[in-house]
Amino acid sequence: MPFFSQFGRFAAVGFTNAAVDFGVLNTLIAVTGMEGGWEYSVFKTISFIVAVTHSFFWNKYWVFEAGESGGGRSEAFKFFSVNIVAIIVNVGIASFVVNYVDPIGGLEPKVWANIGAVVGSACAIILTFLGSRLLVFKKNSS
Repeated sequence: MPFFSQFGRFAAVGFTNAAVDFGVLNTLIAVTGMEGGWEYSVFKTISFIVAVTHSFFWNKYWVFEAGESGGGRSEAFKFFSVNIVAIIVNVGIASFVVNYVDPIGGLEPKVWANIGAVVGSACAIILTFLGSRLLVFKKNSS
């Protein structure tokens, strides 16, 4: 059962990261009034980077309990490398949904921008969990 406990903590951190991600994204949309186009991709990238930085510390110390594992820079490099792949998946899918899929049921563009963000995040979560568990924090994973 340690796997499921660990995945549960990972999911809890993921929800917190989503709040950070969506908070930054919606702040950028509100400040600029731009909810689509290339600007959306830039905003989504910025919000994802802020959330991933937040995520590293929670995953290292709480989810995977690798606090003083000695991984240091190597561990951080691996974590951010896994998340570079995740950002490509996350932003790519979110941008595709927002820019190439017509909003379902006539949803407003700002709402559709958030739907795109949810779809992108959902696709990236499995990738980030497996990458973190198997590549980054593998010493202390159960």
